[in-house]
Amino acid sequence: MSGPFGGAFLIPRPLAVVDYLLSCTTVAAMLLGLAISAAVDSADKAVMLMILAIIPQLLFSNAFIELKGVGKLLGQLFILAYWCHDGLKSLLPTSLLEEKNPATGGFVLLGHHGWFLDLLVILTFGAIYGGLAIFFLRQKDGPYGKPAPNHSR
Repeated sequence: MSGPFGGAFLIPRPLAVVDYLLSCTTVAAMLLGLAISAAVDSADKAVMLMILAIIPQLLFSNAFIELKGVGKLLGQLFILAYWCHDGLKSLLPTSLLEEKNPATGGFVLLGHHGWFLDLLVILTFGAIYGGLAIFFLRQKDGPYGKPAPNHSR
């Protein structure tokens, strides 16, 4: 196994890229959850907003139905899962990506942009969600956080 460091990697490249894509997507999704919970003042509101954030992630991920037109544009602009799914598809063999469904005549797996672009977009989403979380936390707690409670009487 060769790599840029003369075989210093113990994980094969496609498996390492899968790990990077999934890890970065997980962190970005957690930052989205933190931003949502920081933006509201009660747990009930946070749960309702989480539902509103998760359902579009599933619908516009391009994993269940082929997105076209405005739906695809919305997925590319606002949906983290779209880019993770796209990046994972880009690591599959070309023969599998070109296979057609005999029932519909369409491709079994839809096109992809390449894993590096997908990783960059996922990191961008993570930075945006992290920035939103910091912004909402500072709005809620002030620039230096809430003061520690004074227990002296």
